[in-house]
Order: sequence, then structure tokens, then C-alpha cells
Amino acid sequence: MISFVKEITIDDQGHPTWILTLNMTPKVEMSSQLAASRFDPKPTDDDVLAINQALSTAITAITPKNLKQQILDLLNENYTAILNQTLKEKKVFTDTINYSFPHPFKGALNVTVLNRHYTHEISQEEGFELFYLTYVEGFNTTDCKYVLPNTHKNYSMYGGIQSFIGLDFARQLARYSIQKRWLDTLLDGTAWETSAFQFYAGDLYDVIAETQKLAPRTKVSGGCNALEDSFFDLRRYNYESLQLTVNYSCILETSDVGRIRLAEFHLPVRFELKLTLEYEQLEVVINSALAAGPSFAPVGNYYVTDPNLAVFKINMGLRSLLKYRVFGSGFPTWPRDFPEIEVDTSGAYMFLHDKSQIPHSST
Repeated sequence: MISFVKEITIDDQGHPTWILTLNMTPKVEMSSQLAASRFDPKPTDDDVLAINQALSTAITAITPKNLKQQILDLLNENYTAILNQTLKEKKVFTDTINYSFPHPFKGALNVTVLNRHYTHEISQEEGFELFYLTYVEGFNTTDCKYVLPNTHKNYSMYGGIQSFIGLDFARQLARYSIQKRWLDTLLDGTAWETSAFQFYAGDLYDVIAETQKLAPRTKVSGGCNALEDSFFDLRRYNYESLQLTVNYSCILETSDVGRIRLAEFHLPVRFELKLTLEYEQLEVVINSALAAGPSFAPVGNYYVTDPNLAVFKINMGLRSLLKYRVFGSGFPTWPRDFPEIEVDTSGAYMFLHDKSQIPHSST
């Protein structure tokens, strides 16, 4: 009997890869072709085919003197290729993930994510468990305050392809977006016009009384800059969504040469981000966006006289973001035929799994 042990090693490019090892050289005399008759644990049909193909050709090349090395070379050449293809590891076994999100107005939003191999475990009972430290370049692993599970969930309920992504990593992506000014926005009729506010001074008559001195068709515009301040927060909203709160510093002024400043306000916005998992990537869309207690500062004689109406007009504009695909969409994940994602009740991580991998019991 020849016993092989599955191990994982780091290749020349620093990527983890599977190999087989043989702890001792068996004393055998070979007068016929080698063939495997029993496997423990039971492999896939592809694995059986690969092993037998390697063994069937081994008799012509192997001599007792170099038996160990030649068997290992033949098996690793065949078995590893099929196993790695089955795992489809190329997007995951990499030190760097160059993620890019195609924004419809701002172009490609690029971020480098460091994906450092931390440790791995292989056992007959637990299978293959791989641990990575994944974080945005320029950030630090000390930003992570939650501990992720160190073991899988019930295979009979969730299948064998399971991943845990910490919400700390999602917070880093959100903070990075703010620091790169990707969440900033211009306030004008191109992106934000609604029936309640078409960016004319007349739309503000009931909100800022002083604007009644301006011609009703005077165009207004402005901008909002996202702030990384104490309002910033990202947490679990429900089993399929995250809640992101970002504070904005905003201004509104006339669009003419005089640029009369009409309003200055801070606008915390609370986004509900719905998560879905596709075959090999994550998708994130805005499920809701609401103003969360804006504060309006007077600018000379211009001050908000009806805050409730102002909030109503703001929320009308935010409704245009519903179902909007946002940064984070397209982030690569393990390939899954029946992908599902849920945000754990602890609020520490997102759990990705594949129900097509649930083992079926035989009767």
C-alpha cells in the first residue's frame, strides 16, 4: 500500500498550491502497471481518473531507486492540475486584488487590496480551510476590531464552499471612498432634479424666505463633500443589508456670476445597502437613502425657515439613488453555482456559501 498526504505549499510566485507528499519509499517490485483500487477519503471521478492515468504510465519510467520522487512528480503533475481547476483559485490565491468599479460619471474607481496568506489547515474531518488578511492598501490590520469564526458552519445546511468577510473590511472600503472624494457630489439639475426641486430660486421661496427677493428662474447649484467624522458608521441592517451613515458638508448658491451663497448645511445620510452574491462576485445596490437629521446654518440674511420642507425636498432627491449599483459591486469572490450571502447577527462579518454544495444523504 502506498499512502499519500495532501499538503499545500507556496509556489515561486508566492501563491498557495496543492501538492501530494509521500513520507516513505515503499519496497515494491513492479511487474505490471500500477492502478489505484481504493481511496480514503473518496475523491471525485476526475481525481480518480487523474491518479490512475499517472499510475498507468509510471511502470515505464520508475525504478526502485527513485520510486518516491518519480511517483510524486507524476501524481502532482496530474492530480494538482485537476484539483486547482476544481477550486478555481486564481482570483483568490493572489497577494494583491486590483479592484475597479466603473462609475457612470466619475470613471474607473480603482483600489488595491492586499490579500496576505495567513494560515491554512487541511484535515479529513474539516476539509480545506484557508485564512487571509485582506485589507485596503494604506490601511492597517489593527483597524479590524472583530474576530472572524475559525471554523466552518454546518455543511449539511450551508454546503462546503464557505467564506467569511469581515465588516471591518467593508468599513475600510467605505472610508477609502470618502478619502478619495468618490462620495462627493455636485448639486445641480443634471443628477438631482425632482418635481419638488428643479434648481431654481423659486423652488426655495417656501424654504428660505429671503430667496423671494431673487427672480424665480434664477438658477442655483452647489455641492456636497463626504466627511470622515464621528457620524461615519457602517453596521448590519438586516440579514441581507448593511447600513452606512455618511455626513456631508453642503452649500447651495446662485449659478450666476455673483455666486450668492444661499445655504450651508450638514447632511448625514443613512444608506441601506443590499448585498447579493453572483457566481464569482459581490453586488451592492442602494435599497434606501434618507436624510438623518440635517443642520442648517444661516448665511447672512439667508436661513432656512421651514426645515421640514427642506428635509422633504432633500429626501425626494435621495430617492433617485434607489437601486443604484455602487462601489463594492464586482468585488471578486470564490466561484459558486448557487451563491448566497447573509450578514451575521453578530454584525461582525458577511457569510458567503453555496447551497449546491450541500451533501446529499443516501437512503
